[in-house]
Amino acid sequence: MEHKVETKSFVRRDKLISLESRARGIWARNQYFSVEPSEKPKFFITFPYAYMNGLLHLGHAFSMSKCDFNAWYKRLSGFNVLFPFGYHCTGMPISAAAKKLTFELEKHGSVGEIPQDIQSQCKILKQMGISDSEIPSFTNP
Repeated sequence: MEHKVETKSFVRRDKLISLESRARGIWARNQYFSVEPSEKPKFFITFPYAYMNGLLHLGHAFSMSKCDFNAWYKRLSGFNVLFPFGYHCTGMPISAAAKKLTFELEKHGSVGEIPQDIQSQCKILKQMGISDSEIPSFTNP
């Protein structure tokens, strides 16, 4: 009996990476993300940064897209726009996630003992590709 190993195709991913590379080149040549002080009216916009205590999801993109659209609209309307962007990697959500993980490990004894059918901080870390041996280190925020 022959056993076939299925391999995952990365054609779509590779196409997106290629398109991103081309777009970045165009952005750099046209300096779309460079702004110099000028007499133009100023416009500043920001939004609540996404917390990195779990996987990013469509809701993050939806919220950010409204600000991004507004920033580009204002820039095309003649404003000198500042739209700083980043991810919030500290604070209460990280501390809360570390405390929840500590509780889960104390309750169940080890990573391997946590039931996989429940949503847990441990399960989230595993979905992010964190190994079982590394997970306990995330109890320290």
